[in-house]
Amino acid sequence: MNDQTEKRLLRILNHAYNEIPYFNNVINDLIDDTEEIAPELFARLPLFNKQTIRDVGWVNFVSPRYLNDSYMPDVAKGARTERTSGTTGNPMQILWDQNDYFSSTMNHWKYRNQFFGIMPASRMCASAKTTPGNMLYYIKGNKLTFSIKRMNWETVPQIIEAINEFQPEWLYLQNSILYILIYVANKLGMKLPDSIRYIEYLGEPICSYYREQIEKMLTVPTSNMYGCVETNGISYECRCGQNHIIPENVHVELVDLSGASVKEGETGYVCVTGLHNTAMPMLRYRLNDLASMDYSGNCPCGNPNPTIQIKAARMPEFLLLDDLSVYDRAQMYCPINSGMQLFETDAQDIVFNLKMDTLDHYEVLVYQNPRSEADVEKVLREMFLAYGLPNIQFTVHATEKDDPSKPVGVLKLR
Repeated sequence: MNDQTEKRLLRILNHAYNEIPYFNNVINDLIDDTEEIAPELFARLPLFNKQTIRDVGWVNFVSPRYLNDSYMPDVAKGARTERTSGTTGNPMQILWDQNDYFSSTMNHWKYRNQFFGIMPASRMCASAKTTPGNMLYYIKGNKLTFSIKRMNWETVPQIIEAINEFQPEWLYLQNSILYILIYVANKLGMKLPDSIRYIEYLGEPICSYYREQIEKMLTVPTSNMYGCVETNGISYECRCGQNHIIPENVHVELVDLSGASVKEGETGYVCVTGLHNTAMPMLRYRLNDLASMDYSGNCPCGNPNPTIQIKAARMPEFLLLDDLSVYDRAQMYCPINSGMQLFETDAQDIVFNLKMDTLDHYEVLVYQNPRSEADVEKVLREMFLAYGLPNIQFTVHATEKDDPSKPVGVLKLR
C-alpha cells in the first residue's frame, strides 16, 4: 500500500467511524476510549457483503447527512444513487456523494484520454436494463443509451440504426451485448458507424470468441474495465492484456471464506475498499468474484501496479453460441425470455432455466431433455471451453416444469 492510498484509507476510516452507524459500532468494539483511529485498525475490521447490509439494514450503512426526514436519499443534499446489477436476484441501491462519484471516475477518464483520446465530452453509446418510460433508446447530451430488456429481432436493427445516426466516438458495453449487435448486423447486412474509435467492456467476464468476432467488424482499440457500482473502477486492462489495479480508487485484498488473506498467485474472493465514497463507505467489502493477484510489477506495458486475474464471475447477459466451426455438436441460445426472443424449439432441444446460487455458480434446471443430465453437463463444459468463456461453474438438474421468472435457454443438439 503506497502513502497516498494509506492517506485516503485513513480519511475513509475516520469518516466511517464518525458518520456511519454500522462502522461506528464495529470500531467501538475494536478500540478503547483512549485509542485514535489509525491505519493499523483497518486490517482488524470484519469483512462484510450485500447480505450483511440486508441483515443490519441499509440505513445503518449510509451517512444520515444525505438523507431526508423519511430516510431516503436527498438530491438537494448532494446524494446520488446507483443500483447494483441484481445478478444474484437482489439489486441494491448504492449511495454516493455526487462529488465523490466524479472523483472516483477521474482515473477512468485519465486512462481513456491518455491511451485512446477519449474525453468526457466524447459521444458515447451505453446500455441499461431499464430506460425512462421503457423507451427502446434515448439520447441525453452526448450519450445514447439503449434498453437491454427490449432487445429482439425487431428492435436490434432499430438500435443499430440509431447508433449510426448518433455517430458515437466510443462504446461502453458488456461484450455479450455488443456481440448481439454485431451478430444481428452481420445477419442483416448492416454495419456500425466508422465514428467508433474505442470500445470499453465492463460488467461481465470477456468471452474470447465474442471479442474476436466484434474486432472483425470494429477494428478499433478495446479495453476491459473491471469494477463494481459500490466503488467504481477496480482495474483496467493494458495493451498487454493484463488487468492493473487502480490504487488511486480502491484497495484490493484477496481472501478465503474465513476472511484470511490468500498468498500471491492463489485464488481468493475479491475484497475491495473504496477510497472515495463517503456517503456509503465500503471498507473490506467482499464480492463473490474469485481471482488471483500478481504484485511483481513486471508487466511489459510499464504499469507497476499489481494485476488481477478473474477466475470466476457472473455469466454474461446473453449467450449466443451457434458457430459450428467452433463447436459442431450443439448450438446454445440463452436467455430467450428476457432478451433475444429469436428461436423456436422442437422435441430434440434441451430447454432449461438458469438459477444462480452464487455469483460464480449456476444451476441449470432442465425441463425438456432428451439426454441425461451428465451428457448435458458434458456438452456445456465442452462448449464453454471451445468459446473461451471464463471458468463458469454449474450443476445440471432435472425439473418438471419451467419457471418463466428465471432466464430461459435452449441447447440445440446435432
